[in-house]
Amino acid sequence: MKKLITIAILLIASYNIKAQDNYIVTEKDEKIAIKGDNVEIDAQSVSFYNGKKFKAYAAVDLKLMVFSNRLWIRLPFKDEGTLRLMEVICFNDEYILTKFTQSQNAFYMFVFTWDKKHAQPRKTLHRNKEKQPINIEEDIKPFFKDCTELSNLMAKNLKDPEARTVIDGISLIKCGGAKEIADLIK
Repeated sequence: MKKLITIAILLIASYNIKAQDNYIVTEKDEKIAIKGDNVEIDAQSVSFYNGKKFKAYAAVDLKLMVFSNRLWIRLPFKDEGTLRLMEVICFNDEYILTKFTQSQNAFYMFVFTWDKKHAQPRKTLHRNKEKQPINIEEDIKPFFKDCTELSNLMAKNLKDPEARTVIDGISLIKCGGAKEIADLIK
């Protein structure tokens, strides 16, 4: 019985630690914990139930969000400088591959250099793998040619009838080099 209680306490403690790892950082460097397990993110806002009430934050007022072992950072959507929260899909020492969710059925993918400039000359709108597939050879491989993990996961998603997009379930892949996740949020 004592062993069972100890295991229960450890499980509760590990859940609380994991929950505390979910947060947003505002433009004013205020770190706000996300206590619930449901976050809604769209082009304009990030919303979540935080304790007693539902809270919504304008996406342009946030520097980053960490939720469910995924990372979103604020980057320019277009060259004119409109800032948006974009999910980091993978990175290496030269480039960062991101996804900007426009709606539940459409998203853009961007490749950035580490100085947060677009490396890809165009934005690429993708709906789902049937309607408008990502051209992995043209859009991704030139920047992540040595990243077999990313290539394998994307190829697997292309074959999987349950996967809506080629990047389903792919997040924060480090493709070699010295750069770390902490470098992304500086």
